[in-house]
Amino acid sequence: MTTSPKCSPSRSARNNAPGAFLLFFVLTLGALAQDPLDGPKLAQQLRSDDPAENSKVTGTIRLRAGDNHTNIPITCTVEIGVDSWRTIYETSFERLIVVHFTNAPSQYFDVRNGGPTNSIGPDKADIPFAGCDFSLADLGLDFLHWPTQEQRKGEMRLGQPCFVLDSSRLATPDSVITRVRSYVDKDNGGILEAEAYDAHGALIKKFSLHGSSFHKVNGQWRLEKMEMIDKQKHSQTIIQFDIEK
Repeated sequence: MTTSPKCSPSRSARNNAPGAFLLFFVLTLGALAQDPLDGPKLAQQLRSDDPAENSKVTGTIRLRAGDNHTNIPITCTVEIGVDSWRTIYETSFERLIVVHFTNAPSQYFDVRNGGPTNSIGPDKADIPFAGCDFSLADLGLDFLHWPTQEQRKGEMRLGQPCFVLDSSRLATPDSVITRVRSYVDKDNGGILEAEAYDAHGALIKKFSLHGSSFHKVNGQWRLEKMEMIDKQKHSQTIIQFDIEK
C-alpha cells in the first residue's frame, strides 16, 4: 500500500499540544467539513496539512511472519522546511528520508547498511522499509497523489463515522497495487484504516489503528501503535511507540 503519515491527534488537540509527534497515517487535519466533499478535495485536505514543529520519537517495529518474530528499534524524526517537510526513519541498518510536498509526490532517499544514498522515485517506492510490511511509499502517503480520487458513501470504522476515499492508478511494472481505500475519521481527520487492492480487486495489504489509543505525555498526544497486515505474505507488522502512560 502506498500510504504515513503524520501520526498525531486532531488539529484542535495539536493546538493545545503543538509538539505532537508525526508518523504515517493519522493526519493532523482537525474536523473535516461535514458537508459532502468530492474526492480530489478530500485528498487535497489530507495531504496539505503540514506539521507544527520539529519532533522526534522512538519505538519498535514488531514483525511476525509465520513462527518468526523480529523486533527492530526505530527512530522517527520530523524536520520542517520552507516549502516541504521531511520525515527520517532510522534503524540500525536502514535510513529513509521522505520529503513531503502538498501538490507533488513525495521524494525518497534510502541508505542501507551504510551504503550510498539512493534516490527512489514514487513509481519504484513500493519496496519494504527495514524488511517490514510498511513500504517506502506507505510512509510517503504516495496514494494521495494518484490521478483518480473518488469519495464513496461514508461508513463506520473502529466505532467512528468516516469519509471513504478511493485512490486509484494503473498498475505499474513495480507495483501491483492499483487502489487504496481510506477510512477518514469525520471528527479528527485521521485515517483510521486503509486497504490496498490489486487490479483484480484482491486485498493485498491492510492498515489499522485497531487496538491503539492516544496518550497525553508532557502536553503532547502520542499514538500507542499502528498495524499493517500483508495478506499475500501472511505477515503482520506493528510499530509500537515508546510512550509514558
